[in-house]
Amino acid sequence: MRLRLWRADPHTLNESIRRVRDFLNEKLAKCKSWEDVRAQNKLRPIFDSEPQFRSVKGQGVGETTILKYLDGVCTQGEVRYAIALSCLLARPWQHV
Repeated sequence: MRLRLWRADPHTLNESIRRVRDFLNEKLAKCKSWEDVRAQNKLRPIFDSEPQFRSVKGQGVGETTILKYLDGVCTQGEVRYAIALSCLLARPWQHV
């Protein structure tokens, strides 16, 4: 998945990053232990240790985990922007 090489538009890039985050959160939700993570090919390369796994499982997938999973497909700025945008769009607008 080399989105920049495909010249993906910003919407496609943001949506792809959001879906990666959701995918990883769903996979982590199914993992009850460190052994479960080590048994999964897609998750094994992301985590270096059990404490790191527990931290991400407790807090949810963020920028660092997404970058590690995508392994150079997107820049840190692209991932950070997509996460911020998805958080902004998830909140209903309130008039003051």
